[in-house]
Amino acid sequence: MVKTVICSVGTSAARNLGVKPADLANWVKQQKINDKISIEYAAETVFNTFSHVSPAGENLKNKLSAEIHSLFRIRITNQDKVILLASSTDDGYCCALAVEKYLKHYLDKIDVKTKKIPGLQVLDAELFRKEGVVNFVKCILKEIDGYDPSNFILNPTGGYKALVPYTVLLGMLKGIKCDYIFEQSSTLLELPPLPVEFKRSQFDTYQDLFEKIEHETEISQEEWDQRVPYKEREMLEPLVEFSNGHVTISAVGFLFLEEMRKPSVLVPFLSQKAIRD
Repeated sequence: MVKTVICSVGTSAARNLGVKPADLANWVKQQKINDKISIEYAAETVFNTFSHVSPAGENLKNKLSAEIHSLFRIRITNQDKVILLASSTDDGYCCALAVEKYLKHYLDKIDVKTKKIPGLQVLDAELFRKEGVVNFVKCILKEIDGYDPSNFILNPTGGYKALVPYTVLLGMLKGIKCDYIFEQSSTLLELPPLPVEFKRSQFDTYQDLFEKIEHETEISQEEWDQRVPYKEREMLEPLVEFSNGHVTISAVGFLFLEEMRKPSVLVPFLSQKAIRD
């Protein structure tokens, strides 16, 4: 079966470059063509440090990036599709492009595309929460929309560890399995698409409010407090972010909003009461 693997990407592709991780961003900025920074040239340089390393045996763990390691453990072929989700930083995007080059080099004609996720970085925690993770979730939902979830695999091995719980939750809600390599292990861990059931009635009441926040980007905390009774705020707070007197939708909130608008088909696992509801 042809499969699509959605893979978050970090900077481990630069492990053979001889540059400290903290200095990688500056190194990328120094890679120029005609006095202009060239991410493509930097990616080619990174790729050349491991292009000769075959994707087999101990090479996967010891000489190649976390993303390449996990993708070949998943047993991708040139018939599959891989979507690489990179950070918004130049060094993260550079490493993702290097991984793309490697996959195309060893798996002729494989369909690979790299996407830069706005706001996905670690220097600004608020930007990461309010934009990075939300855009990460939106991108995955857009890729899987309208397709059979059994044809997809989510692979959060590379990139920021903070993305793992969001990826796993998305997989549970949408019925997609997650495969990843744990830390320094060589074993591929598979998380099946476990069914998640929640009381829709508790959230349906506020669907229009969340859609307003999504449409307008934010609302005032005063409006939030007026609309949401005090006793229900604790339940809903994980679905939003509070900042400077304003309320924005969180990554988890966007997931739940999508689930309310496009509920997943999990009938074989639902209780009779849930089916009646």
